[in-house]
Amino acid sequence: MFSGILAFKFGANRMRTKYINPVSNRKLSWTFDICAGSIAPVATAIVLVLWIIQAIGWDEHWWNPFAISSLGTMLMQWAIGFALVLYYNKTINEKTKGVYFDPNAEGFPEVPDALMKEV
Repeated sequence: MFSGILAFKFGANRMRTKYINPVSNRKLSWTFDICAGSIAPVATAIVLVLWIIQAIGWDEHWWNPFAISSLGTMLMQWAIGFALVLYYNKTINEKTKGVYFDPNAEGFPEVPDALMKEV
């Protein structure tokens, strides 16, 4: 799922030609663009939806976030995880915005030691 999100965000072709093929012994072809950009995200979504539909029928308390193996538990864990990721993403983004990444440049500059000690 995350590979599909990355392929969608950066473009599967750019991801393959700029980030994967230069560092890999096995070069990916255009089929990667189709698989990572289209087929994998759709297949993941279908499997997730089918699992959610089945999970509702497993237990009459499927909505309970404290029941083991319930849909409610999964949704609560995802909500907490997404909230944490969004919070830390915003915090880190504010500290490094426009400083360490230039999409037009080759490679990344070194991060100062003072900033690394804060983390």
